[in-house]
Amino acid sequence: MLTRTRYLPALSAALLCCAVAAAPWPAQAAIGAPTAFVVDTQFLDGPSAIVSATGPLAACTSVVTRDQVATPVGPSTVMFSGEKVLACGPDEVVVHFDSTVNARASRKSFGDWYVISSTLTGVAAGSGTVKGDSKSCTPVAGSAGCILDSFTGAVFSG
Repeated sequence: MLTRTRYLPALSAALLCCAVAAAPWPAQAAIGAPTAFVVDTQFLDGPSAIVSATGPLAACTSVVTRDQVATPVGPSTVMFSGEKVLACGPDEVVVHFDSTVNARASRKSFGDWYVISSTLTGVAAGSGTVKGDSKSCTPVAGSAGCILDSFTGAVFSG
């Protein structure tokens, strides 16, 4: 038999369970369209080629890097930040990136990217990771070097 002091907590728990069960579930987050693009980034003025692209960014063929800043963050580590402007036919997608490289170690970089602006249909926002490998590219004539940048992530249509 429930006494008054045991009855009230039991009733409160039952009401709480009913309230939680009746409450609306939060809306699920939108799932973005997977996308990836690989840039043969040449260290020279002018565009670099997109050597492969999938998903909504498959129409993009070249990239221009702008506003890049190199900031030392350790004795042999540098963070590169800037923007990549992807040319996608008559449209463009601008992504911001932050990528860190250790010059003494593997010369590989890693970081994040996100969409700043876009005129490409189906791409209003997005983000992901970027990995670079300077041993997987060949500098073209006149280039001070290169890095093969692999961007993966998801984009959203808005």
